[in-house]
Amino acid sequence: NVRVTLTWDVTSCGVNILYDLLIERWDAGQVKWKDEGNGGTTGNTAAGTIITSSPVTLFSPFTLASKNGNNPLPIELVSFNCNLVNSGNVELTWATASETNNNYFSVERSSDGINFTEIGKQPGAGTSLSTLYYKFNDENAVKNVSYYRLKQVDYTGKFKYTEICSVTNNGTKGAVLLYPNPVQNALTIDYTSSENTGKVFSITDVMGKLVNVSSTFTGNKVIVDCSTLADGIYFLKVISGNKETVNKFTIQK
Repeated sequence: NVRVTLTWDVTSCGVNILYDLLIERWDAGQVKWKDEGNGGTTGNTAAGTIITSSPVTLFSPFTLASKNGNNPLPIELVSFNCNLVNSGNVELTWATASETNNNYFSVERSSDGINFTEIGKQPGAGTSLSTLYYKFNDENAVKNVSYYRLKQVDYTGKFKYTEICSVTNNGTKGAVLLYPNPVQNALTIDYTSSENTGKVFSITDVMGKLVNVSSTFTGNKVIVDCSTLADGIYFLKVISGNKETVNKFTIQK
Protein backbone atom coordinates (compact mmCIF):
# COMPACT_ATOMS: atom_id res chain seq x y z
CA ASN A 1 0.00 0.00 0.00
CA VAL A 2 1.98 2.97 -1.26
CA ARG A 3 1.32 6.39 -2.74
CA VAL A 4 2.57 6.69 -6.32
CA THR A 5 4.47 9.74 -7.60
CA LEU A 6 4.78 10.69 -11.28
CA THR A 7 7.26 13.25 -12.64
CA TRP A 8 7.40 15.37 -15.78
CA ASP A 9 9.84 17.68 -17.53
CA VAL A 10 10.02 19.70 -20.74
CA THR A 11 10.75 16.62 -22.88
CA SER A 12 7.94 14.42 -21.59
CA CYS A 13 4.58 16.19 -21.86
CA GLY A 14 2.66 19.46 -22.06
CA VAL A 15 1.56 20.32 -18.51
CA ASN A 16 0.19 23.85 -18.22
CA ILE A 17 -2.11 23.95 -15.13
CA LEU A 18 -0.90 22.08 -12.03
CA TYR A 19 -4.11 22.05 -9.96
CA ASP A 20 -6.00 20.40 -12.84
CA LEU A 21 -3.70 17.36 -12.93
CA LEU A 22 -4.64 13.84 -11.84
CA ILE A 23 -2.91 10.49 -11.73
CA GLU A 24 -4.84 7.69 -13.43
CA ARG A 25 -4.17 3.94 -13.49
CA TRP A 26 -5.13 1.55 -16.30
CA ASP A 27 -7.51 -1.17 -15.04
CA ALA A 28 -7.24 -4.05 -17.55
CA GLY A 29 -10.08 -5.95 -15.87
CA GLN A 30 -12.60 -3.15 -16.43
CA VAL A 31 -10.80 -1.90 -19.58
CA LYS A 32 -10.76 1.73 -18.43
CA TRP A 33 -8.63 4.36 -16.68
CA LYS A 34 -9.25 4.71 -12.91
CA ASP A 35 -8.81 8.04 -11.09
CA GLU A 36 -6.12 7.94 -8.37
CA GLY A 37 -6.49 11.64 -7.55
CA ASN A 38 -4.12 14.52 -6.87
CA GLY A 39 -2.49 14.45 -3.44
CA GLY A 40 -0.29 17.45 -4.20
CA THR A 41 2.18 18.73 -6.78
CA THR A 42 5.69 20.18 -6.70
CA GLY A 43 7.68 22.29 -9.14
CA ASN A 44 6.08 24.08 -12.07
CA THR A 45 4.68 23.41 -15.53
CA ALA A 46 8.18 22.80 -16.94
CA ALA A 47 9.19 20.15 -14.39
CA GLY A 48 7.56 18.75 -11.28
CA THR A 49 5.84 15.88 -9.53
CA ILE A 50 2.34 14.76 -8.55
CA ILE A 51 1.39 12.14 -5.94
CA THR A 52 -1.77 10.02 -5.64
CA SER A 53 -4.36 11.23 -3.15
CA SER A 54 -4.28 7.91 -1.25
CA PRO A 55 -2.29 4.65 -1.17
CA VAL A 56 -2.54 2.39 -4.23
CA THR A 57 -2.91 -1.39 -3.85
CA LEU A 58 -3.12 -2.49 -7.51
CA PHE A 59 -0.39 -1.83 -10.06
CA SER A 60 -0.54 -1.38 -13.84
CA PRO A 61 0.31 1.50 -16.22
CA PHE A 62 -0.02 4.99 -14.70
CA THR A 63 -0.41 8.26 -16.58
CA LEU A 64 -0.96 11.98 -16.06
CA ALA A 65 -4.56 13.06 -16.64
CA SER A 66 -6.63 16.22 -16.40
CA LYS A 67 -9.92 17.10 -14.69
CA ASN A 68 -11.18 19.61 -17.24
CA GLY A 69 -8.96 19.21 -20.30
CA ASN A 70 -6.61 22.04 -19.35
CA ASN A 71 -3.54 19.88 -20.02
CA PRO A 72 -4.50 18.67 -23.50
CA LEU A 73 -3.05 16.17 -25.94
CA PRO A 74 -1.35 17.64 -29.02
CA ILE A 75 -4.34 16.22 -30.88
CA GLU A 76 -8.06 16.54 -30.19
CA LEU A 77 -9.24 12.97 -30.63
CA VAL A 78 -12.91 12.64 -31.58
CA SER A 79 -13.13 8.84 -31.66
CA PHE A 80 -11.06 5.66 -31.62
CA ASN A 81 -12.70 2.33 -32.47
CA CYS A 82 -11.57 -1.20 -33.29
CA ASN A 83 -13.86 -3.62 -35.14
CA LEU A 84 -13.41 -7.27 -36.08
CA VAL A 85 -13.87 -7.54 -39.86
CA ASN A 86 -13.20 -11.29 -39.95
CA SER A 87 -11.21 -13.86 -37.97
CA GLY A 88 -7.87 -12.52 -39.22
CA ASN A 89 -8.54 -8.81 -39.68
CA VAL A 90 -9.22 -6.03 -37.18
CA GLU A 91 -9.97 -2.55 -38.52
CA LEU A 92 -8.95 0.44 -36.41
CA THR A 93 -10.52 3.81 -37.17
CA TRP A 94 -10.03 7.17 -35.49
CA ALA A 95 -10.76 10.82 -36.12
CA THR A 96 -9.16 14.07 -34.94
CA ALA A 97 -10.84 17.47 -34.74
CA SER A 98 -7.49 19.27 -34.63
CA GLU A 99 -3.77 18.51 -34.57
CA THR A 100 -0.71 20.47 -33.47
CA ASN A 101 2.76 19.42 -34.71
CA ASN A 102 1.53 15.84 -35.03
CA ASN A 103 4.26 13.74 -36.65
CA TYR A 104 2.72 10.26 -36.62
CA PHE A 105 0.56 7.69 -34.82
CA SER A 106 2.10 4.43 -33.65
CA VAL A 107 -0.50 1.64 -33.54
CA GLU A 108 0.11 -0.71 -30.61
CA ARG A 109 -1.47 -4.07 -29.72
CA SER A 110 -1.56 -6.11 -26.51
CA SER A 111 -2.97 -9.47 -25.44
CA ASP A 112 -3.29 -8.52 -21.76
CA GLY A 113 -4.03 -4.76 -21.80
CA ILE A 114 -0.69 -4.02 -20.10
CA ASN A 115 2.22 -4.96 -22.38
CA PHE A 116 1.94 -3.34 -25.82
CA THR A 117 3.91 -3.85 -29.05
CA GLU A 118 3.98 -1.56 -32.10
CA ILE A 119 2.35 -3.17 -35.16
CA GLY A 120 2.35 -0.20 -37.55
CA LYS A 121 2.47 3.57 -38.08
CA GLN A 122 0.26 6.20 -39.69
CA PRO A 123 1.58 9.66 -40.64
CA GLY A 124 -0.02 12.60 -38.86
CA ALA A 125 -1.16 15.83 -40.48
CA GLY A 126 1.27 18.14 -38.74
CA THR A 127 -0.99 21.04 -37.80
CA SER A 128 -4.65 21.01 -38.81
CA LEU A 129 -7.93 22.57 -37.68
CA SER A 130 -10.08 20.28 -39.85
CA THR A 131 -11.64 16.94 -38.93
CA LEU A 132 -9.42 14.17 -40.26
CA TYR A 133 -10.18 10.45 -40.49
CA TYR A 134 -7.68 7.59 -40.18
CA LYS A 135 -7.82 3.84 -40.77
CA PHE A 136 -5.43 0.98 -40.04
CA ASN A 137 -5.95 -2.76 -40.62
CA ASP A 138 -4.36 -5.39 -38.40
CA GLU A 139 -4.40 -8.26 -40.88
CA ASN A 140 -2.71 -10.68 -38.47
CA ALA A 141 -5.13 -10.38 -35.58
CA VAL A 142 -4.52 -12.77 -32.72
CA LYS A 143 -7.18 -15.02 -31.23
CA ASN A 144 -9.15 -14.19 -28.09
CA VAL A 145 -9.11 -10.60 -26.75
CA SER A 146 -6.77 -8.00 -28.27
CA TYR A 147 -6.26 -4.50 -26.90
CA TYR A 148 -5.25 -1.57 -29.10
CA ARG A 149 -4.04 1.96 -28.41
CA LEU A 150 -2.47 4.82 -30.34
CA LYS A 151 0.81 6.47 -29.40
CA GLN A 152 0.74 10.01 -30.79
CA VAL A 153 4.22 11.45 -31.42
CA ASP A 154 4.99 15.08 -32.28
CA TYR A 155 7.98 16.50 -34.16
CA THR A 156 10.05 16.98 -31.00
CA GLY A 157 9.66 13.34 -29.98
CA LYS A 158 7.11 14.03 -27.25
CA PHE A 159 4.35 11.44 -27.12
CA LYS A 160 1.09 10.54 -25.42
CA TYR A 161 -1.25 7.57 -25.49
CA THR A 162 -4.93 7.43 -26.33
CA GLU A 163 -7.62 5.43 -24.59
CA ILE A 164 -7.60 1.67 -25.22
CA CYS A 165 -10.15 -0.27 -27.28
CA SER A 166 -10.53 -4.05 -27.51
CA VAL A 167 -11.97 -6.76 -29.74
CA THR A 168 -12.74 -10.45 -29.22
CA ASN A 169 -11.56 -12.76 -32.01
CA ASN A 170 -12.73 -16.34 -31.45
CA GLY A 171 -11.11 -17.50 -34.69
CA THR A 172 -14.40 -18.78 -36.10
CA LYS A 173 -15.07 -18.12 -39.76
CA GLY A 174 -18.20 -16.07 -40.20
CA ALA A 175 -18.49 -15.19 -36.52
CA VAL A 176 -21.01 -12.61 -35.36
CA LEU A 177 -19.31 -9.19 -35.17
CA LEU A 178 -19.76 -6.73 -32.32
CA TYR A 179 -18.77 -3.08 -32.50
CA PRO A 180 -17.72 -0.64 -31.25
CA ASN A 181 -15.91 -2.08 -28.25
CA PRO A 182 -15.77 -0.34 -25.79
CA VAL A 183 -19.38 0.85 -26.16
CA GLN A 184 -20.65 4.26 -25.14
CA ASN A 185 -24.34 4.23 -26.03
CA ALA A 186 -25.14 1.74 -28.82
CA LEU A 187 -23.78 -1.73 -29.65
CA THR A 188 -24.09 -3.16 -33.18
CA ILE A 189 -24.48 -6.92 -33.64
CA ASP A 190 -23.59 -7.69 -37.25
CA TYR A 191 -24.68 -11.01 -38.82
CA THR A 192 -23.68 -10.00 -42.38
CA SER A 193 -20.71 -12.39 -42.68
CA SER A 194 -22.08 -15.04 -40.34
CA GLU A 195 -23.58 -18.43 -41.04
CA ASN A 196 -25.57 -17.84 -37.88
CA THR A 197 -28.73 -16.05 -39.02
CA GLY A 198 -30.57 -16.20 -35.71
CA LYS A 199 -31.36 -13.03 -33.87
CA VAL A 200 -32.12 -14.42 -30.41
CA PHE A 201 -29.73 -12.93 -27.89
CA SER A 202 -29.38 -12.00 -24.24
CA ILE A 203 -27.01 -9.77 -22.28
CA THR A 204 -25.70 -10.48 -18.79
CA ASP A 205 -23.38 -8.63 -16.42
CA VAL A 206 -20.25 -10.15 -14.83
CA MET A 207 -22.42 -11.74 -12.13
CA GLY A 208 -24.51 -13.55 -14.75
CA LYS A 209 -27.57 -11.37 -14.15
CA LEU A 210 -29.73 -10.60 -17.19
CA VAL A 211 -29.95 -6.90 -18.05
CA ASN A 212 -32.84 -5.22 -19.86
CA VAL A 213 -32.05 -3.37 -23.09
CA SER A 214 -34.06 -2.24 -26.10
CA SER A 215 -32.98 -3.12 -29.65
CA THR A 216 -33.72 -2.26 -33.26
CA PHE A 217 -33.43 -4.80 -36.11
CA THR A 218 -32.23 -3.54 -39.50
CA GLY A 219 -31.47 -6.20 -42.11
CA ASN A 220 -28.63 -8.35 -40.78
CA LYS A 221 -27.76 -5.94 -37.99
CA VAL A 222 -29.16 -5.36 -34.53
CA ILE A 223 -28.61 -2.02 -32.76
CA VAL A 224 -28.73 -2.45 -28.97
CA ASP A 225 -29.36 0.60 -26.80
CA CYS A 226 -26.77 0.46 -23.99
CA SER A 227 -27.28 4.02 -22.73
CA THR A 228 -28.91 2.82 -19.49
CA LEU A 229 -26.16 0.33 -18.61
CA ALA A 230 -23.46 1.20 -16.11
CA ASP A 231 -19.77 1.09 -17.02
CA GLY A 232 -18.31 -2.41 -16.85
CA ILE A 233 -17.97 -5.75 -18.61
CA TYR A 234 -20.97 -7.55 -20.13
CA PHE A 235 -21.54 -10.77 -22.06
CA LEU A 236 -23.67 -11.19 -25.18
CA LYS A 237 -25.13 -14.67 -25.80
CA VAL A 238 -26.43 -15.41 -29.30
CA ILE A 239 -28.60 -18.50 -29.87
CA SER A 240 -29.38 -20.04 -33.26
CA GLY A 241 -30.94 -23.49 -33.26
CA ASN A 242 -28.69 -25.70 -31.14
CA LYS A 243 -25.70 -23.34 -31.47
CA GLU A 244 -24.75 -20.81 -28.83
CA THR A 245 -21.94 -18.24 -28.87
CA VAL A 246 -20.83 -15.84 -26.13
CA ASN A 247 -18.92 -12.58 -26.70
CA LYS A 248 -17.57 -10.09 -24.17
CA PHE A 249 -17.90 -6.33 -24.52
CA THR A 250 -17.30 -3.30 -22.31
CA ILE A 251 -19.41 -0.24 -21.51
CA GLN A 252 -17.19 2.83 -21.10
CA LYS A 253 -18.86 6.26 -21.15
